[in-house]
Amino acid sequence: MHIISSFEHSAFLELAINKLLNRGFEKEKIVAIPLETPTEQPKFFDTIHRADGFSLFDLSAVIAV
Repeated sequence: MHIISSFEHSAFLELAINKLLNRGFEKEKIVAIPLETPTEQPKFFDTIHRADGFSLFDLSAVIAV
């Protein structure tokens, strides 16, 4: 059986997925795909107030090591 539904991403969606896992659904059988594509371009330099996980400093630090 396949059940397909669409939701906006929120904490309630995370709780619903967690309840499905607790009721015995396998993690590999649950898929959550965002319906909106990000409109903001990724920034290459993170600041202390905002970090998106992509940074040029990380790559240069790894290469330097």
